Amino acid sequence: MIARRTNVLPAETDAQQSFGGLRILNEEYRSAVSKIVKEIELENDWDDERLAEQLGCSKGTIKNARLKKGNLDAVTMLNLGALFGGQHRLRAIIALVNCGPVQIETTGDKRKRLIRELAALEEQQ
Repeated sequence: MIARRTNVLPAETDAQQSFGGLRILNEEYRSAVSKIVKEIELENDWDDERLAEQLGCSKGTIKNARLKKGNLDAVTMLNLGALFGGQHRLRAIIALVNCGPVQIETTGDKRKRLIRELAALEEQQ
């Protein structure tokens, strides 16, 4: 007989304190994963099927992750990092554990920020 373990935090509980931090919500996790999937597909000009081939999962799994309708399993999530940029790629997921949700800088936003920073440096010279 297999003993059943009850959830540490009941599903109906809002952001409870646990182990010194707030519980991570599915919505936050799915949003972070969706951003990562979209970034990779955009950078490589891939569709869900091509990314799924690289990760060893189904294109439906990737579609659901992109649309925030499902969670990636741990191995697929780790492969997103291992194959596409390590900790930097998983920064949105790591941020959830370290400090809660963060605003992820898109490629366009990064370009604009760098242009502003370069302009500020040129003004200083």
